[in-house]
Amino acid sequence: MYGKLRCMLEKPSLYQKSEQEFWTDPHIAQEMLKQHLDPRTDLASRRPALIEKAIDFIASLVPNGSTILDMGCGPGLYAKRLSEKGFDVTGVDFSENSIEYAKAHDNRSKYRIQNYLAMDFCEAFDIIICIWCDYGALVPDERKILLKKVYNALKPGGLFLCDVFTLSHFHQQVESCVFEVCENGGFWSPNAYLSFHGKYKYDGNVLGERYTVVEKEKIRIFNLWNSCFSEQTLSAELKEGKLSIQDYYSGVTNKCYKGDSECMGIVAQK
Repeated sequence: MYGKLRCMLEKPSLYQKSEQEFWTDPHIAQEMLKQHLDPRTDLASRRPALIEKAIDFIASLVPNGSTILDMGCGPGLYAKRLSEKGFDVTGVDFSENSIEYAKAHDNRSKYRIQNYLAMDFCEAFDIIICIWCDYGALVPDERKILLKKVYNALKPGGLFLCDVFTLSHFHQQVESCVFEVCENGGFWSPNAYLSFHGKYKYDGNVLGERYTVVEKEKIRIFNLWNSCFSEQTLSAELKEGKLSIQDYYSGVTNKCYKGDSECMGIVAQK
């Protein structure tokens, strides 16, 4: 028993993949949708006041009526508002629950159930947005694929807006391991379970999280990753993807970037 528990709780190797599906698990997908729609938390989407600031910022970057692609659009919290402002918006997400919700509450935007790493648009958009630090949640090879897809999908001169966690955020994190008893089920399962949540730091300014979910009949392990960036490291990746950074911001707002900000937004151009 000791050896089995020790194996479950040990620090995963860098970029070790999860043993189970995460985003497409039916129960977890429903719980994620609840998190997206809960205005009291920013675990899945930013809180409403910050979303509104982001919408205003995005709207200031391109002329009214421009084509916008929202990658990882979730339940359409940004797409719907941007469409209401007069933009031609397409949302892509591989969560069927989120897309169904978005379609039911937004008849202006176009939505597609798809992993954005597999999208095949060609010079279709004036601006592409990837918001709430999705970019850093991808491993390096996936980020290269993403930037290639973004480049192909942008019109000449088009813009790419994303945000990432910074080195300030990385340095403030502390390695830890905590457990939770959920006798009536919870985020990870409708059944009773124990969860062990480990937070780890790696060379290269990478943060890792391991969730070990122990139920009566099974054990599931989920590994999540997030890379943190400086202006120089982010610029280098985008340059390799044929995009040039126009400016840095403190998050997805019009505020200038400060070195102590935990989140950095960038606007890059094709």
